[in-house]
Amino acid sequence: MVLRFSFLTMSLLLALFGCSAQDAVVSYPTEVITPIDAPFPMPALVRPTFPDKVFDIRQFGAVEGGTVKNTLAIRSAIAKAASEGGGHVLI
Repeated sequence: MVLRFSFLTMSLLLALFGCSAQDAVVSYPTEVITPIDAPFPMPALVRPTFPDKVFDIRQFGAVEGGTVKNTLAIRSAIAKAASEGGGHVLI
């Protein structure tokens, strides 16, 4: 599974700008990726696409404030996203 943004980046966006889950979703351009001139046969590179689903770690038991370890909630949200074909994990 590939995440389109780091957890730290997402946390900072939400904390600094008060973004909603939809505001924090990162979009990449849809243009073609420049081919790589590799010395071996290689398939064309394609940008990944992600379903428009958001998995908020608070719905998996995360607690705000920094006094509780939320590792299990984050792992659970990632596992749920993976089992449903992908999406965005909101930290």
